[in-house]
Amino acid sequence: MSEERSVVQTVDNLLHLRRSRRGLGIFVVRLAVGAAIMKTAGETIGLAAEMKDIENTWSRAAVSNEEFFQNYQDKLQKVTLGASFAPEEFSSQERDKSLAMEALRITIEELGIRDVRLGIRWNKVIGESGEFDFGFYKPYLDYCLEKDVNVCLNIGPIKTFRWKEEHVPGYILAKLPSVPQKRSVIRKDDVLAQYALEYTRQLLTHITSSYSQHQLLKITKIQPENEGLFPFGENEWTMGTEYIKKLIRTIERYFPHAKILLNSAGKKNLREITRIFNEMKLEDPQKFNGRFISGFNYHYKTPKPEFPAYLNTVTDFIYEKLDPISAPGMHKTCEQNLEDAKRFGFRIQVTEGQAEPYPPHYTPGNDATGFRFMLLRCMERILNLDQHQSLISIWGIEGLVKKIISDALDNEHMQIIEIIKTVNRMMPEQELAQA
Repeated sequence: MSEERSVVQTVDNLLHLRRSRRGLGIFVVRLAVGAAIMKTAGETIGLAAEMKDIENTWSRAAVSNEEFFQNYQDKLQKVTLGASFAPEEFSSQERDKSLAMEALRITIEELGIRDVRLGIRWNKVIGESGEFDFGFYKPYLDYCLEKDVNVCLNIGPIKTFRWKEEHVPGYILAKLPSVPQKRSVIRKDDVLAQYALEYTRQLLTHITSSYSQHQLLKITKIQPENEGLFPFGENEWTMGTEYIKKLIRTIERYFPHAKILLNSAGKKNLREITRIFNEMKLEDPQKFNGRFISGFNYHYKTPKPEFPAYLNTVTDFIYEKLDPISAPGMHKTCEQNLEDAKRFGFRIQVTEGQAEPYPPHYTPGNDATGFRFMLLRCMERILNLDQHQSLISIWGIEGLVKKIISDALDNEHMQIIEIIKTVNRMMPEQELAQA
């Protein structure tokens, strides 16, 4: 018997119970059970549809680039591909040879990336004796501004993208009365939060006093923390909403023109992000209307480090059937987020579109079909393509560019490169300028 017929039969049985006192009690119990069955059946039906949709997307992604461009030209014209770039992904020896700078040059000038997210790690700016030194990041930010690239600064300060996520200087941790325990919530009045806010003011003062007004206008987005509402990282700390709001107010004072980005681990934190946006807009509509971006981190193949390798290999099958968009749970759906974006006036972007494999996996990042799949899922389920500009920021550009530098490209990588270049050429110039 199908789930639909089972649900109908359950309801029919409930409605025909004898209405005695005993029967009423049984009716109530069965009504509760029936509701649970209907909910489970509904979720099962919905999950089956999601799995079928993913299977269909994989099938549509398994085509040549030429066919992909022809089939999805209308959607691709509304998207630009950016990248998250972390110079720390290059060893100190590689950086000494200027390979990180060469990688950034290739990303911008050869791949045509015009939207770059840079992460500023607190422990790279504040040394072990407490001195402030922006020298590590200055060459990379200078280059982006020189090339007229749209820059998103992920300023942390506690969490910045790339492992270990939490990048608090040892100098600061040593000054705390006690280091927050694993899975702690960092609240606005905590000592660590006070140090973080003090450093944020110091960092933003330095940046705004070191660059011209024209250059500062190219810093189009500021992102406080990274997946700040999700317990991910070495210590799995999460940020309290009032602390995040204090960061937003601080950013607004120094960058009154910039958009403010908060990102979610998949759909896990979309609801909380929308709530923060609405509370800030109610607090000061003049300052915050039209300023907010809800970022979605789309990692569709992430192994569990606590699993043995053979189990992670088995999960390849699961990854092909479910992804962060379709996985069941109580989180806000992507469809609800799109409705809220239109209703409340915030923008949506993909902050991290996975194009990098995590061991023991070899994909994504090394297969063009997976790259096309990622783009389709983001365009069709996450993004609001009615926006003037829809951004997918590639996660893993450093690895791809390393292969270019070392002449280690294969046919799959060449196809990915062709996609990046072609998609960014498709976007009309007036929309690219708003990226």
